[in-house]
Amino acid sequence: MQLKMFLLLSVLLSATFSVQAQQSTEEKAAMQVFHQVTEAFGALDAKAFSEQFTEDATLVNPIGTIIRSKQAIYEAHAYYFTTEMAKAEAEGSSEFVDVAFTALSKDLLHCTLTANWMVEGKKVGADTFGLIFRKTDAGWKIFYAQLTTLPQQMPNN
Repeated sequence: MQLKMFLLLSVLLSATFSVQAQQSTEEKAAMQVFHQVTEAFGALDAKAFSEQFTEDATLVNPIGTIIRSKQAIYEAHAYYFTTEMAKAEAEGSSEFVDVAFTALSKDLLHCTLTANWMVEGKKVGADTFGLIFRKTDAGWKIFYAQLTTLPQQMPNN
């Protein structure tokens, strides 16, 4: 019985990993938008950061502030990127794990992921993201984003 359970679990886990590895063309395009957002954040470039959002986007930051509209996202980040905290957060690189997509419609994709923040090859923090991408004439854009900082003492973080 234990062997059967182990084999079943192995098959299910391998299927899960292969599904995650086989993103659709639409999912890859949406994920590229998220990469551009993180690159703009690392460069402290509020214009490039906000360009990846729809005009009517909503962003909920880690402290719970709700920012509505692309213009407001730009203004909030133009200010934030001048702070020492933002400069410290911009160092290093990111690693995306536990990426999962769900198509809500032909023009909406829901995505959850965890971003591990790395400095000199060491994980220094992690955030989990809930995202909704909307397909626009200009390609995929972020319509909704909510991020939550993960405590470092939690298992698997």
